[in-house]
Amino acid sequence: MSLLNLFDKICQVVKITAPYIESIYRMKKTSSPRNDPDIIVRLKSSYDRNFVLRSIAKHCRSAQKQLSLREIGLDSDVSLYVHECLTKANYDCLKLALRLKKQQKLHAAFTRRGLVHVKQTENSDLICFDTEHKISELLKLNSGVPSQFFPAINQNAQLEEY
Repeated sequence: MSLLNLFDKICQVVKITAPYIESIYRMKKTSSPRNDPDIIVRLKSSYDRNFVLRSIAKHCRSAQKQLSLREIGLDSDVSLYVHECLTKANYDCLKLALRLKKQQKLHAAFTRRGLVHVKQTENSDLICFDTEHKISELLKLNSGVPSQFFPAINQNAQLEEY
């Protein structure tokens, strides 16, 4: 099955029309014990990328399980991971935020448009961590520092509606 057919099949499974693709390719093999290298898909617009990611997330929530290779017609139950590419700083920030969420110190942690967003409580404002130095502010939260430092961040955290 070609890479383009794999992507089209994923879109069929999550019940969307496949958007225009700028490029699709497989990463070079590494010495990693994994069998197959990652597949990178670059879409024509950020709107399309966000739409695909949202649709996959919605499908996984409704099915209450990860997307698997078997769902796209391959003979394996291995999970299929789809995510947006993050800088190392943002990826480290996301890992920390997800760890804090697991420890129930945050209500939500996710990425949108390459930036990490968190909510301290269900009704609190969305906080955007868009620079490396803000990771230290998240670390303060991890150490139990009260959240009075968040209002300064919230003024700059504007979330665009789609």
